[in-house]
Amino acid sequence: MPAIRTSFSAEDFLPEDVRGAIRRRIREIGGIGLLALAAAAGMALASWSAQDPSLSHATAAPVRNLLGVPGAVAADLLMQLIGLASIALVLPIAEMTRICRERGTAVLVDGAHVPGNVPFDISAIAADWYVANLHKWYFVPRSCGFLWAAPDRRGGLVPNVLSWEIKREFPHSFEWTGTRDPSSWLSIPHAFAFMDRFGEEKVRAHNHGLVRQGMALLTNAWKVGVDTPDSMIGSMALVPLPDGMPYTTDEESRIRLQRRLWDGFGVEANPSFAASGTIWLRFSAQIYNSLADYEKLARAILVLRSE
Repeated sequence: MPAIRTSFSAEDFLPEDVRGAIRRRIREIGGIGLLALAAAAGMALASWSAQDPSLSHATAAPVRNLLGVPGAVAADLLMQLIGLASIALVLPIAEMTRICRERGTAVLVDGAHVPGNVPFDISAIAADWYVANLHKWYFVPRSCGFLWAAPDRRGGLVPNVLSWEIKREFPHSFEWTGTRDPSSWLSIPHAFAFMDRFGEEKVRAHNHGLVRQGMALLTNAWKVGVDTPDSMIGSMALVPLPDGMPYTTDEESRIRLQRRLWDGFGVEANPSFAASGTIWLRFSAQIYNSLADYEKLARAILVLRSE
């Protein structure tokens, strides 16, 4: 005998199309909330300062964070939790783009570290414009990158420097801009062919695995901890330096550390981030690296600490 339903909700008395509209609005409101949260987090992190008041730093100095004391506290907590990798959150870019475009908002995606490091599909993102670098992970000289534009966004798209071909349609309007030297661009097809020899997916997997091994080696050698989720790590990572380093978190001191690593040990690593009085070292992995490189880095930092 079938069960008899004895209770009903207010939604049960609404037509199906009305209920569907309500569900869509709830999803859209949730999406807008995520966008607002991501924007707030980005503003807080972009203006983060170790000198701002936070749960780990009491000071009467003026707050520099764009979101005031709440932004300073939130940014400091994010930096302590996952370091500067907190700005590399995996966001639903395609869904965010769809919501923006439905409201008439143009979308430009800056994927500076994406090509060669993170898999992506521009057509699936469906942004109005997409820009990215190739020199970071594709073995080409600086100034090599690309600008993609949706077909309905190409009209009137011109470079900042107006020169030859400016009257032609995109992308031809960008072919010759003032005195720019385009010779580096000629390396791009060869870089693609070089990457294809190994397979980009295999390169990304190799680099991710190696940077994780490097993190484990460094944290063990320096007796520090990092709890960054694996899903938030590509081919770069941040590790805090051990206690007792003769360097402070100010920019001048961090620059001296970077130069000392290179001049004294032939190691290139970037100590350009600091959180809660600790310098965080950013390092990366590429197919020409090996675990011996991170062993060399680990020893170099310990030598510098003892100086």
